[in-house]
Amino acid sequence: MVILVLVATLVAFSAGASPEADAKAKRPSLKVTVVQPFTLAGRGFKARERIRISADASRKSLRATATGGFIARLVAVDPCNAFAIVAVGNRGSRASLSYHPSWRVHCAAP
Repeated sequence: MVILVLVATLVAFSAGASPEADAKAKRPSLKVTVVQPFTLAGRGFKARERIRISADASRKSLRATATGGFIARLVAVDPCNAFAIVAVGNRGSRASLSYHPSWRVHCAAP
């Protein structure tokens, strides 16, 4: 009987932790996929949400896909310098990313 109660408690605890893990997985996020031309991928936004992206001197508006993702090419950014990227959706989704170039192979020498 004690084993049955222990198993039931363990199952209930596992079921309670799952939605929290799912919520973290669905949180909006940004990722730099290509440096030149500077390309950004977003995930976890609401389906077909209108999104405004700000990065350095570049601004872009787009609509997320039915699965809440997008790919944006930002041509007015300098990938040789660090800057902040912010994506804000019109239905409340928000994600940000600090871009720091990890290598300067593609940048001219000072």
